Amino acid sequence: MFRNRSIQTDCIFWSIDGEIEPKERYTVIRTPSRPDYFWGNLLIYNEAPTKRDAALWSEDFRVEFANRPDIRHQAFTWDDPMGEMGAADSFKGFEPDCQDVLISRSVVQPVHHRHDLSIRPIRSDADWEAVYKAKLAIRPPEYAEAMYDPFMKEQVKFFRRLVSAGHGLWHGAYLDGQLAANLGLFVTERIGRFQSVDTSPEFRKQGICRSLVYAVSSAALEKSCDELVMVASSNEKFNATGVYRSVGFKVEQKVGTLEYTAQ
Repeated sequence: MFRNRSIQTDCIFWSIDGEIEPKERYTVIRTPSRPDYFWGNLLIYNEAPTKRDAALWSEDFRVEFANRPDIRHQAFTWDDPMGEMGAADSFKGFEPDCQDVLISRSVVQPVHHRHDLSIRPIRSDADWEAVYKAKLAIRPPEYAEAMYDPFMKEQVKFFRRLVSAGHGLWHGAYLDGQLAANLGLFVTERIGRFQSVDTSPEFRKQGICRSLVYAVSSAALEKSCDELVMVASSNEKFNATGVYRSVGFKVEQKVGTLEYTAQ
């Protein structure tokens, strides 16, 4: 079992739509049907990188994915609960990142809880189409539309398959009938992992996201989970960690990653 809760709960998704192959120095994650999925085709190492690992890890990746010329990236993470970055900066051309792993075993209602929201599971074709469109509306500017749109379409299809197979639910927060925010929560061994918590641009900074997270979290802790896991950027620009802290999540771990995309 992985020590890092982020990696441990990511196995929910890898085991359904991909392959997990443990080896001596690392674990290989493959998602054969989706070569453009960075975090579905990666290597997980046992320890943070050292300076001598830059060439070694890249060669490991080339060997493991030698039969997939359509995979034009390299992605690495490591099973360190504190997200120690080691010599990540020595990986030339790679983008290092360290995200917060927030955990909650109880939640508190937000000070300004939005009682006017309708919060319900996403079920119909129209519901899922609204989720897809909502996620397109918040496409990060660094991702080209021609690449991002088909990726997100496949991602939403994948989430829908997970829900249909009984691994969790997708929830939407509606205001005056319009989808304002949405998220997924998937469960394994009474540990819940949130996915893709998003608020549409026109509904941000109105307390909608924290109200949605609180409502879904409190129901899950009452019925199906002993612990909830949220992985979020520690960058204050996005304020995600602050939102989750406000309903009772605490940063207990961190997770480090490295990614590279061929030009």
